[in-house]
Amino acid sequence: MGAVPVWLAMAVPSTYGQPLPPAPSRIAPVQITLFLELVVNERASGQVVPVVVRDGHYFVRAAVLQSLNVRTEASPGALVAADQILGVALQYDSIGQRLKLTVPTDWLPSQELGSTAINSFSAQSSTGGLLNYDLYASNPERSATQASLLSEQRVFSRWGTLSNTGVYRYGAQTTGKGYMRYDTRWTYSDTERIRTYTAGDLIAAPLSWGSAVRMGGFQIARNFAIRPDLVTYPLPQFLGQAAVPSAVDLFINGYKAGSETVQPGPFTLNAIPYINGAGEASVVTTDALGRQVVTTVPFYVANTLLKKGINDYSLAVGSLRRAYGIQSFAYGPAVASGAYRVGLSDTFTLESRAEMASSLVVLGIGGVQALGTWGVLNSAWSQSQVRGQSGRQVNLGYQYNGRLLGFGVQHTVRSQGYADLSHYDTANLALNRRSTQLSSSFSLGQAGALSAGYFSVEDADRQRTRLLSLSYSKPLPGNAFLAVKATLNKSRPGA
Repeated sequence: MGAVPVWLAMAVPSTYGQPLPPAPSRIAPVQITLFLELVVNERASGQVVPVVVRDGHYFVRAAVLQSLNVRTEASPGALVAADQILGVALQYDSIGQRLKLTVPTDWLPSQELGSTAINSFSAQSSTGGLLNYDLYASNPERSATQASLLSEQRVFSRWGTLSNTGVYRYGAQTTGKGYMRYDTRWTYSDTERIRTYTAGDLIAAPLSWGSAVRMGGFQIARNFAIRPDLVTYPLPQFLGQAAVPSAVDLFINGYKAGSETVQPGPFTLNAIPYINGAGEASVVTTDALGRQVVTTVPFYVANTLLKKGINDYSLAVGSLRRAYGIQSFAYGPAVASGAYRVGLSDTFTLESRAEMASSLVVLGIGGVQALGTWGVLNSAWSQSQVRGQSGRQVNLGYQYNGRLLGFGVQHTVRSQGYADLSHYDTANLALNRRSTQLSSSFSLGQAGALSAGYFSVEDADRQRTRLLSLSYSKPLPGNAFLAVKATLNKSRPGA
């Protein structure tokens, strides 16, 4: 055997004669950590977090993703490959050092724009007084002079308002002369509880399907007039979704009613349209690139409804006022009157009323129901028991107000034995047996407007009176206004 070359001997390892170690099965993965700002649906989160890049995937801790509304079921401390989450699209912005995530809009929190929630409200009052007066005098054909002075004296402070009204008559008057007192009352309004207290002369009005009466006594009542910031009736809500930060414009009947900025996700736009009745709303969503999505929906607003959960009430106790405007101090029997309304939903408002006196009880229940975009239906039923005689009253009505057409009808039927406080203290006065009211209006655009009304009343003696009215109106140049009206009255004697 010949000699081994030097260069070959040097290439032989010292472990010559032993097997070589196995080759590694795979190469260890390359992993780097980047500190990036997370952006979700083009909205910067303001958070710079560590992002682990491994095998071409971007791992972020689950707690960070969950705080940004990215849905993952991993434990908060676990690393999650964000680009592997179903429904998530990912883009790495190396120049801006941002990690952009795009998720479904229904993952993002819902936003409420233009909220009408009840906010805190405060009112300030000062101490003072005022004197209102209205003087009228006449001397027809140089005969006896007649004069009247209507006046109101009012003192107010943080404890409420004390007022008195009356008229002083001079001359030959069929209703007498001298001073005649009308009303004297103290009122206090609580803006926090939206409530008004009244002591003295007052008017008890138990809903639109009851009869108002004058009393002397005490009343506690809800008073929304002292809170002009509140909207008590349901307003339309417009739903939408924004994939990226966008501007939302609301148009009511073609006129811009408001503008809001919305973040990515679903949103609810509460609006206060300056109309009562039917309308059409267009919601225009515009993103940063100028892309627009327009949604048009019809709606109907009825201020006779109450929002869900809002209630309205009044309770008055005292004595019936007698000979108002004829005698200064004349009061009758003790009575009580109350009414209560509550919004059971945004489409239905429950109403109830009660009246009581010696040998008189009146109970009633009713409601107002929205018919979608087709108007509002109202109905009520009342039962009375007076001096052993019972009776009932039924009310039914419908109202629709549109951009070009308005229509309303109200019908009331009373049985012979029905009675309430309005004629409880007056033996010769009886309520009408039935009444019907119809009204309509038509817009002619630049040509003006037409309106018509029909009224039919049948009294306790079955005497029927009918009234038909037609009118036309049109604005004229120079702040002028033209109005023409025609009326037809017809009566039929009773049986």
